[in-house]
Amino acid sequence: MTLLNTLRVIETFLDWLSAINALHLREFDIWQVVNPIKTGLTDRADAALGIDEPNVSDDEQDADAAFIEDDIADQSQDEIYQPDESYLNQAHVDKIGDQQWQLVTAEEVHNQLLKYIRLVWADEESQDLRGAYPQSAVIDAVLTMGDALYAQHLETIQTWEPEHFLSYITDTIETQPLVKSQALIASWMHLLMYLIFNKKIEREHGDELLAMFARGAEILYKSGKTTGRTISLSDYKRSKRKNKKRRKKR
Repeated sequence: MTLLNTLRVIETFLDWLSAINALHLREFDIWQVVNPIKTGLTDRADAALGIDEPNVSDDEQDADAAFIEDDIADQSQDEIYQPDESYLNQAHVDKIGDQQWQLVTAEEVHNQLLKYIRLVWADEESQDLRGAYPQSAVIDAVLTMGDALYAQHLETIQTWEPEHFLSYITDTIETQPLVKSQALIASWMHLLMYLIFNKKIEREHGDELLAMFARGAEILYKSGKTTGRTISLSDYKRSKRKNKKRRKKR
């Protein structure tokens, strides 16, 4: 199966989960998850054919981020959720291979993630996320996982391992209330898209991490915690195909 076909499967699956209220991701969210990867494939094909593509300069991206940061700074403290610093006291490994746990790195990872998720939260394209979850749930979902990945595996933003992502997601689904699992998946999907678009992580790395959340969404549905209309994935696919045919006839 090609990557493009795999993306279509993931897109249909996420659509279905939303249709049965198993996951709080709107159609636009799902499009945002899948379309950038599709575009990336097209961009690579264009590059191979020598077709130029418009580029957004790093200066323009930095200016956009600075504008949002200024907007956040203008908000009152009551509007900005301040997470606690319990991560500083959580249990952690001392050493993995030749890599040593360091407090300064733990703080850097935490503060980087806090900065990025606040930018995501304030972005105009995150209106759906703001409508589905409170700011505290989104920020806590990102920070708790990011802090844990460094404490347990000494991984930073650039070194996140997909299997550790999936392990954390699975554990959350098995041990936490449904709403926390839903917030985790939705918040991290938005964050990863931001990191990919703004070149904070490599596109291929980001795609692998996004795929773990697609798998996590499947685990969430199979966990039996979700409720909603009883419609099978095959029935949903047939319904989508019928709707497409109707639109073509118009």
